[in-house]
Formats: sequence, structure tokens, C-alpha cells
Amino acid sequence: FRKKLDLPDEVLERIYDGDLSWREYVEYDLFDKIPFSCVKYSEQEVLRKISKKELTLREFVEYDLDGKVSPMCIYESDRAILERFGIEKCRELDWETVNISYGCDINVRDALMSIDPNCEDLNMSLYEAIKNHMRPTNYSKRMKEVYHDRLIDYDPDSYSYTKYCFNEGRLTLSEIIGMWELFKDKDISLCLLNDERNTDGITAEDVRSFMKEYGGLCRLIQEERDIYQFISSFS
Repeated sequence: FRKKLDLPDEVLERIYDGDLSWREYVEYDLFDKIPFSCVKYSEQEVLRKISKKELTLREFVEYDLDGKVSPMCIYESDRAILERFGIEKCRELDWETVNISYGCDINVRDALMSIDPNCEDLNMSLYEAIKNHMRPTNYSKRMKEVYHDRLIDYDPDSYSYTKYCFNEGRLTLSEIIGMWELFKDKDISLCLLNDERNTDGITAEDVRSFMKEYGGLCRLIQEERDIYQFISSFS
């Protein structure tokens, strides 16, 4: 080194031994002062990302780097999220959901950026924006907890295919009322939304009202009438 660094002796010793942690490197602002090789090999990648401005916002938050390194070290697309919602909301973001890149027919990040930055609960606002655009089986862990009524415990020995289809959000109205005891306490709204025959927009409340009134006769009604038209006229 060109000149002795003004650092505690134990830190200097770790530098000379190549055993410095990346957190110490950041804490003592050693960028452009000592090479990354002074840091433990397993921790050097974080510093490379910072220096190349390739840090994700998730990493910025999880490593608690706010106020320690410039936000300019974050990818531009991620930095836009930080600038829109602020660090506190970003700390609570469900990153598993934000980073969904498949199984959703809209862009999750675009949906996120369309949300009012003054919303009370950013995660819930995001969940509500995308919940009908993907199969419940593809929800993040936290989304599955929130929308647990859109999923049913999968038992391969009992109505397995029917349960699988429900968890995919693609049971038809006829199939749902045909096994009403299985689904009466579930959120059937996504299945109804995806049912191509539901052209009149029958809702979950419509179905529940119908079953309350005609539940005992629904099999007979299905045999004699178009169940979609019947429920539409009933509601």
C-alpha cells in the first residue's frame, strides 16, 4: 500500500492476511484504497457487484447497505423501484413475488410500478394486481398464505385431479357445484373468471346464493337446464 491506512490494528491484520469481510470493506470505505483480494474470496463477489453497479435492490436491502453505499450501485431497473417507493417499503417487499418471471400473464414489475407509492400495504396492493393473472400454484409463499382459500390440500388418493385443477384455477362452474361440499368454503372466483362458458360473469356470491336456495336440486337442474343461464337468471 502507498501509505499506512488509519485503521484499527486488528483490521489491518485481516487486510494483510486477505481475511477482511466485505462488510468491513464497506464500513471503512476502502473502495479505491485496497484491492478486493484483501477480502475473503467467498465475499468478493458482493464488492464486485457494488463497484460495477450490478447490485440488485433485494441485495441492497438484505445487506443493509442504505446509507453505506450509493444507490447508484443498484441496477437501473431496480433503482427505479427504490426511487418510487422508498427504502422502508422496499425493506418489506415480497421479493419472491416481485421476481416472478414465469406463470403470470402480466409483467409483475410493471404491475408493481403502477401502484400508488402512498399505498398503505405495498405487498397487498401488488398481490391484488396480479392474483387473477396467474395460477395459485405459482403464487409465492407469502401469496399462498394470504390467498390460502384459493388452494386445497392435495391428496393423490382423493379427487386428486379435481383438486389439481382447482389449485390451477381452472375448474368449471359445473364441476364446482357438482362437488360443492369440497369447495363451498373456498374462493372459487378465479375458477369462475377462467371458465370460458361463464360469459355472463357469474360471481362466487351468485353461486353461493344459488346453492343456498337450490343446492338439493342442483343435479336435477343441471340435467334439465343450462346451469349457467339458470344461475344468471336467478341472480
